Amino acid sequence: RERRNLPMRAPGRLGYAVLAARLACMLLTQTTFVPDETWQSLEIAHHAVFGYGERTWEWAAGLRGSLHPLFFALGFRLLADLGLDSSRTLVAAAAVMQTAIAMLGDISLFFLAHRHFGRRAARLAVVCQLLSWFHAYTCVRALAQSMEATLLTSALVFWPTPEQLAHDPSRKSLAAAALAAITIAIRPPATIFFVVLGIATAVPALFAHVWPASRPPAVPEKRRTARRASASSTDPLPPTPESSTATREPELESTHSSPVNIPRSTPRSSLVPASPLRGPRQPARVCFNLASILITGLIVFALIIAVDCLYYGQWVLPPYAFFRINLLQNLGAEYGTHPWHWYFTAGLPPLLGVLAPVLGVGIFTLRLWRRPVFIAACAYVIALSLSAHKEHRFLQAVLPVCHLFCGVTLAALSSSGARIAFRRWRSLITPRLIFAVTAIVHVPLALYLGLIHQRGALDAVRFLADDLHSHPPEQQHLLFLTPCHATPMYSHLHVPVPVTYLHCETLPEFLERFASLDQEAFFNEPLPWLQSHVSAPPSHIILFDNIIDDVRPWFDQMQYVPCGTFFHAHFPQGRAGRHVLVFKHLRC
Repeated sequence: RERRNLPMRAPGRLGYAVLAARLACMLLTQTTFVPDETWQSLEIAHHAVFGYGERTWEWAAGLRGSLHPLFFALGFRLLADLGLDSSRTLVAAAAVMQTAIAMLGDISLFFLAHRHFGRRAARLAVVCQLLSWFHAYTCVRALAQSMEATLLTSALVFWPTPEQLAHDPSRKSLAAAALAAITIAIRPPATIFFVVLGIATAVPALFAHVWPASRPPAVPEKRRTARRASASSTDPLPPTPESSTATREPELESTHSSPVNIPRSTPRSSLVPASPLRGPRQPARVCFNLASILITGLIVFALIIAVDCLYYGQWVLPPYAFFRINLLQNLGAEYGTHPWHWYFTAGLPPLLGVLAPVLGVGIFTLRLWRRPVFIAACAYVIALSLSAHKEHRFLQAVLPVCHLFCGVTLAALSSSGARIAFRRWRSLITPRLIFAVTAIVHVPLALYLGLIHQRGALDAVRFLADDLHSHPPEQQHLLFLTPCHATPMYSHLHVPVPVTYLHCETLPEFLERFASLDQEAFFNEPLPWLQSHVSAPPSHIILFDNIIDDVRPWFDQMQYVPCGTFFHAHFPQGRAGRHVLVFKHLRC
């Protein structure tokens, strides 16, 4: 039977640091990032539980899987059954649930690094992730990419090595297949990652009976001790005091089990152990195990598609619709385009920040580019580069892999048996110094983005929720003259009031349906649009301050008075302004 890969010891005090850090991220996140953090998750969950709300064109086209928003719908349903559902409790429940997911991702990263590189590298990898400004900014938001990052890391914890493929498939391997299927159902681009990772894992196992052994044969205890002593000067990751008493686990690309202690009376001819990756029947056994893992993943994926069909009330296949609309029809280009190299030149380096040089040193000095996980991550980024529309958040799934290799590099840099290339820098560059510089740069940036940048949308909606609950819903009607989906909606209001907002659909059938509410028509001629499209004055109007001068004559004529001004951003993007304004009709 295969050895257990998960370490028996928990993260210890590091677990409390993870808890404190993620709770701080949850409490200090008072801003908006992108519309998808509410419109593709919380709004759909609110509509599923309470029966009213807005759904974007992606849901009408069957583009999104229902598993992600249904996760939050469970929390909403529990609050509704307990009679505790309000605008504040719904938002708080979603934040707590997403924070738990983020903590699970951090603990999974620890187990993943511990399994393949030891406890010291695991601790350093988790610290790198806790100090990541972008991960702190996004991990507690209800984004599909945040869920994808956690599920992908959890799947890697149980992902089999070539050694394990030579044995009977374990429950851990089947769990990895199930987690991979769930990840693909939530984010279809993850298919590339797991397909490449599966190939990079299966090929060494299938052809190990042809390739020569990659490790020397076992030797008696005295010779083995001498070899360890002579190799200690070049071992980039010697065993630490915490892991010296534990069994070192096989690495991601290892193809042989480590030698075991052999008594002196053992004949010399029997010193070479029978490798599980060698033998005439090895390819058949590996193919059988791969088939078992693949079938498990397909069964889980089919069950998720069945849930999607029940949610939509018709036969749908969201991953295929995602591929057809984003790649074949290239409708994502309507939201902006970037050059093919953008992820490698302007996407990933800013997300890593101070840790980018650390990752580069580890890739080329420790030859981390040979790892199957690194190959899969590169294939994932290359696949994302095929789409003209690119965003920083699409790279969130590969950030834990980058933090993993940053931790490995820092462990090698600080070890007593560091490589020759590291020795001259050991006294100057230490993990503590790198972490100190990272904290000085990343923490203020994360605080600014979480507390200040683009906070006006949330503050305005909170104000509206409090004001609407004090009046009958029948007398209220909201008009949002902001860029489409710039503010949360019913998941934060939790009042069944009529809402009119500007649209930015891309499919032709939806463009015709909402042609009168197209945001381009409004922003090109704001005043004529109001005069021709607004017959019955709404109770509240929400807009940014950059267009108030264009529409003020109509506001004065229709007797609207300002009732709230909320700071939004020092550096507004697109059609957003520095402040969000809320106007209210005098009769209300």
